Amino acid sequence: MKTQTMTLVVAAALLAVPAAHAAQIALYIDGANYADSNTPAAASAAGVTASGMAFVGLSGGSGGPVRDQFGDINLGGNVPSDDYWYVVNANLDLAADPGVSSAVADDYFGFTLTADAGSQLDLNTLTFDWGFGSNDDALTGTTIGYRVFASVDGGSFVSLGVESFNGDVAIDTWVDGTAGNYDLSGLGLTTDGGSVEFRVQTFSTSSGGGVMQAFQNISVDGALVAVPEPSSTALIGLAGLGFILRRRR
Repeated sequence: MKTQTMTLVVAAALLAVPAAHAAQIALYIDGANYADSNTPAAASAAGVTASGMAFVGLSGGSGGPVRDQFGDINLGGNVPSDDYWYVVNANLDLAADPGVSSAVADDYFGFTLTADAGSQLDLNTLTFDWGFGSNDDALTGTTIGYRVFASVDGGSFVSLGVESFNGDVAIDTWVDGTAGNYDLSGLGLTTDGGSVEFRVQTFSTSSGGGVMQAFQNISVDGALVAVPEPSSTALIGLAGLGFILRRRR
């Protein structure tokens, strides 16, 4: 009977902690036109501050990174295009995969999501569309790719994964790359009012000014979790203490 009472008290305390429900936390580059490299989020959940897009040490080519065309290439393969993507011009790409130990200090684009005070971020997935092409010359045996990193609460960046294409690319042709889909559950919860920063480093064995890769529909899903009230935590602790004392009698 005592054990049942203890179980019920603890269960009641746990139920007092708000449950998390997965939903879209933020969306970037939704196909609409934006004026400059500091692109704002297209959408963000209530209780979350989504930074503008950082664009560090890179080039989007003539006209900036938010484009619907790159030379004669209609981004996304749409004609007419009017479908805007986030472009990284290969003339400032890294020459090779930066690897999992990259400091990600330069040559990246990315953004930061911050929870309001009293809440924590519990993220599930990062997804986006990816494509590439060459406006100047056909490419033979070329590697084009990117690596994604994340940092929780200002900590060290960890690699979430890498994607690359190796092969031939016809001139003035849009190529659909493999869509990005990354599991974020291993990042764990942020602190109260904490943040998660994402950075993407692009690389290509061709540094030609006509080579580019582009990203769109960058979406982060997860939950905003309310920090448990001290009373709930105290209730669990008191229930456990009471149970221990009763066991000693």
